Amino acid sequence: MRTEAGTRAALGGLYPASSLYMSCATIDAHPDIVGKLAAAFVQTLRWITTHTPEEIAAQMPSQYASAGKDLYIQSIRDSIGMFNGDGLMKPEGAQNVLNILGQYSKNVRPVRDRIDLSGTYTMRFVEQALRTSQP
Repeated sequence: MRTEAGTRAALGGLYPASSLYMSCATIDAHPDIVGKLAAAFVQTLRWITTHTPEEIAAQMPSQYASAGKDLYIQSIRDSIGMFNGDGLMKPEGAQNVLNILGQYSKNVRPVRDRIDLSGTYTMRFVEQALRTSQP
């Protein structure tokens, strides 16, 4: 599941995992902080897409490479495809998460048909960060 194709093969579709989770009350109370967090994600994703695994490894804490620098660089190379580069989640990813949780979660299964996905996430902070940050 290190690539979009691998995730589709394993889970039948996209399965977004790197995201910010918080309550609507927190978002409403602190939109400036949420915007800064989203901007940090966007800037990091853009940085990742413009640097080599070697350059990324050089910026990380040395203990991350405790099993060996070459192995760590290879793990970055193998995993970099998990990140989409802009932070935007495709709606089909949210739908696939609901489909999977609807099969296995005792909390989601009984209510999955009543869940309005459009009310469960927002891309507005990422979209704002994309508009205001440098590519």
